[in-house]
Amino acid sequence: MPEPTATLDQLARLPNVLGVVRLHEKDGRMEQTGAEAEALGNVLACFLQLSSLVGESFGLEGLEEAQMSGKSLGIICLPGQESTLGLVVNSRVRAAELVSRIREGALPA
Repeated sequence: MPEPTATLDQLARLPNVLGVVRLHEKDGRMEQTGAEAEALGNVLACFLQLSSLVGESFGLEGLEEAQMSGKSLGIICLPGQESTLGLVVNSRVRAAELVSRIREGALPA
């Protein structure tokens, strides 16, 4: 899957996005901005390990997206070739539409 090219600030300004984290796989460097981003950053590495195990077990190589939903918050994880993007969103988000916008680069400047 191509790497999303949007900056964290661009992503954080999107409607219903509360926080954003980008974890760079080569050096483990993490960038974050917004609400709940620190908490998401702490579990993003664990998510990558778990998704790798699930992928190997079920033949789901190349995991493109994962979503978790709660009552008021949700999390969207988008693994890329060089980094993984994590977003904390509110319950009003249209996740599929948001992911499409990010993947297509159709974001405000």
